[in-house]
Amino acid sequence: MFIKLLITYLLAGVPMIEARFALPIGYKLLGLKFIPAFIASYLGALTAITLLAIFIHYLHQHFSDQNFIKKKINQLIALTKSQRRPWMETLKTAGLTIFIALPLPLSGTFTGIVMCYLAGLSFKRTMIAGALGNLIALILVSLIVESIDVSSEFFYKFLMPYVNTQ
Repeated sequence: MFIKLLITYLLAGVPMIEARFALPIGYKLLGLKFIPAFIASYLGALTAITLLAIFIHYLHQHFSDQNFIKKKINQLIALTKSQRRPWMETLKTAGLTIFIALPLPLSGTFTGIVMCYLAGLSFKRTMIAGALGNLIALILVSLIVESIDVSSEFFYKFLMPYVNTQ
């Protein structure tokens, strides 16, 4: 069981898989119980968020004294700030939390953490947005996974006797 939890935990930290796919993999494919799979997925995602946020802040501090890199980073931040609307300033953390939670392509944890940095969020707010966004995403995935289970069980249990099999 430890190996299955470790696999689920590590998968949650991989870009493009993240906690959204690690939970169903751990729960359905690896046969873990739901709560341990949920916790392993969430903790794996939190570890990835923390490491990525620390790495981005370290890179910014370490390379900000080099003119070329500093110029490019500042241009990117200025471009990001110019695209913002007034309401985005007040809803920065909540908006990025929702962005991380959305089950759309390129709206996951890693993209959200980079956007938090570009939006100028502090490390603490970046961690809050990432943690809450992942929690919401995992709850949504849980509902989807369980609804598929319920609907497939309903189909096989109640509808299959009425299907004409020849």
